[in-house]
Parts: sequence; structure tokens; C-alpha cells
Amino acid sequence: MKFKVGDIIEVTRSYWQPFKGRKVGVLGKVVDVRRYGRYSPSATHYLVKFTCYKIPHIYLISEIDETCELYKAKHD
Repeated sequence: MKFKVGDIIEVTRSYWQPFKGRKVGVLGKVVDVRRYGRYSPSATHYLVKFTCYKIPHIYLISEIDETCELYKAKHD
């Protein structure tokens, strides 16, 4: 898990996109880290609010970790 709640992230690599709006360069904020599944010992999903959507969406941690970078660290 690369990000924590409150981090501003930027999409830096393209990935199979189930939603059309999420493109390279789009910013988002990690709203929550969630665990789904009764037997999952740790978090499995991020709840992310991207600027191209009106509401937050849930993504697998592996998908966001592979395609996004921390925005503040890149632009400080």
C-alpha cells in the first residue's frame, strides 16, 4: 500500500480503464482505505475522488499503486 488517507495522487500511467474519464494527468484524493472480504487481514481497496468524477469510486490497491504517483512529492 503506497498511499494513505488524504494523499493527493496523479495518474501517471494508462491502465485498462473501466471509466472513460480517468486519463493520464488526472488528480485525485484518497478518501478512505477499506477492507472487503471476511478473511482479508489487511486493506484491499482505496476510495478515491478523482477530479473527473462527481463522486468517489472504489479501486483495488494494486491498480492505483501501479498507475498513480504522489502529487505533492513530484511538484514540491
